[in-house]
Amino acid sequence: MPITDYSNNLHENSQITELKIDTQGDVNSIAPQKIITDNLVFHPIFDVNFPRISELFITTTEDTLKYYSEPAYSNPESIREYVATRRSEWKNGDRFSYVIEYGNELIGKAYLEPIDSFSSYMWGIWLQT
Repeated sequence: MPITDYSNNLHENSQITELKIDTQGDVNSIAPQKIITDNLVFHPIFDVNFPRISELFITTTEDTLKYYSEPAYSNPESIREYVATRRSEWKNGDRFSYVIEYGNELIGKAYLEPIDSFSSYMWGIWLQT
């Protein structure tokens, strides 16, 4: 997969020193297929195996989701439906959902949502507490 390295283009006050973007994937879209920083990797939610996704959702506390606009998902059926919906949104360009990996552990979720006909994006994120 071709990965573009943006590490030399970071702002002087940036808190990271590494930024790489992978734009190749099985779903054609304008969003990065993978985002890699010093310590974190953002994977499309539908590209991570289901047991890992389930563990992330089942172990996430209510406090983590307190200010997030989505409910907690605690059973396999609702998690599968959630992931399928995120894949459909990605294909349609409505929203691009990622899971966040630190080391070998999934620690949260993020999304990019286009606003103003793709001229800007809203970035949402939650991390486990």
